[in-house]
Parts: sequence; C-alpha cells; structure tokens
Amino acid sequence: MIAADGIVVRRGGRDVVRGVSFAVEQGGALGIVGESGSGKSSLLRALAGLELLAGGALTVDGASVAALGLRARGRVMQLVFQDPYDSLHPRQTVARALAEPALVHRLDNPAARVVAALDAVGLDARFRFRFPHQLSGGQRQRVAIARALMLEPRLLLLDEPTSALDVLAQAELIELLRRLRRERGLAYLLVTHDLAVVAQLVERVAVMQEGRFVETIDTEALRAGAAYHPHTQALIAASQGFRRRAR
Repeated sequence: MIAADGIVVRRGGRDVVRGVSFAVEQGGALGIVGESGSGKSSLLRALAGLELLAGGALTVDGASVAALGLRARGRVMQLVFQDPYDSLHPRQTVARALAEPALVHRLDNPAARVVAALDAVGLDARFRFRFPHQLSGGQRQRVAIARALMLEPRLLLLDEPTSALDVLAQAELIELLRRLRRERGLAYLLVTHDLAVVAQLVERVAVMQEGRFVETIDTEALRAGAAYHPHTQALIAASQGFRRRAR
C-alpha cells in the first residue's frame, strides 16, 4: 500500500527525517515509536502531503506520489490526528465535519455516508447534530476516525491516536481500530510513544531516533525484550508494565 525509499524531511534548514525507508503491504500494519522530537510525526505529516519531501521516493498503492494530486492521495490514505479537539472545527456539527470530504470529492448521498461512517465507529445517528465540545474525548476521536473513513481509504495514518484519552477510552479505541482493520482490510501506519499501544495494533515496529530508523522488530520480539539496539532497550526499560499491558 505504501513504500518509502530514503525519505528526507527538512525544516528550518535541518533534516528532521533522514533517509527513512519502509513498506506496508495491503492490510498490514507498521508502528513507528520514538521519543518526542525523533521525527516520527514529521514523517507521518510528510506522507500525508502536509509537509514537503526534501528527498527520497514515495509510492502509494503502486503509484508515485509525484504523479498523484492531494485529492487522489486522499482517496487512498487518510490521516487521523493526535488531538481530535484541535482537528475538528469547534463551530461545525459532526455532520458538517464528516460531510466535507464527500462534498469536496463530489461523492453521492453524503448524508447517508455520514450515518454509515458514524455507525462504523460505534456512534448512532444522533451524534451528527452535536458539536465537538458536546462530546467526550473518546467520542471526538471516533468522529475523527469516521471522517477519515468517509472516502473509504485503504490506509490510515494514525498519529498518537490514543494519547489524549484516559485508560478506558484508550482500550475501547484500540479495540475499534482492530475491528476496523479486520473488517475492512485496512493498512495502518501508527506513530506513538506508547509501546503497549503499538504492540496491540501492529505486527512490526520501527524504532526512530534523531530522524532515522535504528531498528525494526516484530512485536513478539518486542514483548520478549529481544531488541538489539540500545535505544530500543532503553524505551522498553522506560515503559513500566509494558509487557503486561501489551498482552
């Protein structure tokens, strides 16, 4: 679904992502973990087209992004932001926020698509009349995921999707993402600092440090503490209760 070869992202004259390469197959899932400032969110934003690539090659569903416009890219992949309260317009109802992608892409019957998207994330049709401030954090993130599903993409870019939620809402959202992937055959590219979250949602994890991938490890090895790179070992050691929560 997506393949990157030597991706470089530059900001303020400095390379914040340096020569990153990876691939995610259809229906597959890759997690990217690292400390704040490691470049993981910058990488995700560049993949979504929100930041320019300073180098490297990127293909989405077999096509080079250089040959795709943002609209065509949006039909294949969608980004779910970290904080839904910031990514949802405070003066727009849920229905308006969800309908916008369908209107921009001129899809038929946007009202029915809104109801279907809400149902897919476990919210009933009455939620379409609410504003973001009338929703809980978990409900807002479900609306953000519903908006990402409006164009029926095959790849979701997930930027810390559970970090703004309490423990119960996190568990519910993780189960929702697992169900959506299973039912729709979605591919995921997940950025997070939480090893327990990443181990529940993906099969492979890329560890990022100072703009580079220093290790790629499968989640079973991660749970077993079988990492070879010192930075990965340090992240595991710093994540109290990781192995217990990741099961």
